[in-house]
Amino acid sequence: MISDKNQHSFFKKLAHAAFVTYLFFITFGTAIPFQPRVTEVEDIGTSNIINQIVFSLLFIIAVIVIIPRLKQFLTFIMREKFLSVLFIFCLLSVLWSDYTFVSFKRVFQLITSFMVILSFLLYIDSTDEIIKYFKIILLIYIPISFISIALIPGAIDPVHHTWRGLTVGKNYLGQTSLLCIIIWAYAARDRNSHQKLLALSMMMLSVILLFGSMSMASIVTFSIILFLFLLAMIDKFFKSINVGRTFSVIVIISAIATIAAIYYSAFEMIELAFNKMGRDISFTGRTELWKDLFHLSKDRMWFGYGFAAFWVFEPINPKLLLLFEKYVWLPNEAHLGYLDIVMQIGVVGLLLFSIAIAAYFIKLIKLNTTFFGTWLIIAILILNLQESTLLFPRVFSGEVFLISYLAFYQKLAEEKQPINPLGPRISK
Repeated sequence: MISDKNQHSFFKKLAHAAFVTYLFFITFGTAIPFQPRVTEVEDIGTSNIINQIVFSLLFIIAVIVIIPRLKQFLTFIMREKFLSVLFIFCLLSVLWSDYTFVSFKRVFQLITSFMVILSFLLYIDSTDEIIKYFKIILLIYIPISFISIALIPGAIDPVHHTWRGLTVGKNYLGQTSLLCIIIWAYAARDRNSHQKLLALSMMMLSVILLFGSMSMASIVTFSIILFLFLLAMIDKFFKSINVGRTFSVIVIISAIATIAAIYYSAFEMIELAFNKMGRDISFTGRTELWKDLFHLSKDRMWFGYGFAAFWVFEPINPKLLLLFEKYVWLPNEAHLGYLDIVMQIGVVGLLLFSIAIAAYFIKLIKLNTTFFGTWLIIAILILNLQESTLLFPRVFSGEVFLISYLAFYQKLAEEKQPINPLGPRISK
């Protein structure tokens, strides 16, 4: 007869193996890399057989390892609740979707990620174990990205002629590189000098990948994160000499005023800078796309078109065809994640998402708690102003957001001492 200890060890190994497999596929993807850009409507597809097989198996494994810890699983759901309610609403949106099967399949993918992450969290001693597994995957991913860029022509974006590596386009490489920088920056806190040096080296390589991608959304987000981090460090220093947050507020107001002054007094210079970087001031036609999508969203403002239902082409989607006639670059997202949320699940869905985010930050501030995911979540929320990453299954940044968000609630359960939200751990 199998002892409880051996049974626990088996389920723990299974949960960890499933999570590492999940991390591998969300990082490397399940599609064949170096494919040419889709330029014809007929080439647009919605199925990926590898995706279906891998994540169906991961879902089954997650269910198996959750069953022995069903009570803890339900306790976690009740503790978190906000994102769970949002996912239930996404599932309900299948009822009013014009593409019921596609919506159900996409929600199932979202729930699979949720289950795999949560099944792993139920079998860990510390959320820092997530960083350990991220490091393993990224130690493979980053060198392979450089090798592919150096040796394989398909690793260069065929449209923009910038790096895309193993991803489908430069923006995805930019997003992945940005999050790699943050993960390695956290890993560099390791006291072991060899591990610290390794983390710093990988962080610098990630910076090179970021700028090699020339993804302006990711580069701008990187700049904002650097500014916020610097501000947090300054705030910590001045608080230690009893100045408080007054200085931080002054710096923020001054920065906003400076940016506004530059924008209004030197608009031509800004436009020239965008042109030099291969971008126009309308963000490569995105503002026009936003206007058209906002107009279309009015038809189903409150509940949306159904989860992942708007950007479905097969069978024929008349609204999408009209967009493709105007936008010959065949957009498959709004490039404004919050607008995409409205398109999918309406204003109600966006409100539920906003409540989940507000609850996260309220708990973070109240408990004065930190963990690796704080800066990741901030970066992804900023990225979502220029790219559609949140609630998009199998998009790396969206999956990292889900990992970070759920890990925070696990961190709340294990946390026993107050620590600075954006700084290093305070020792007892």
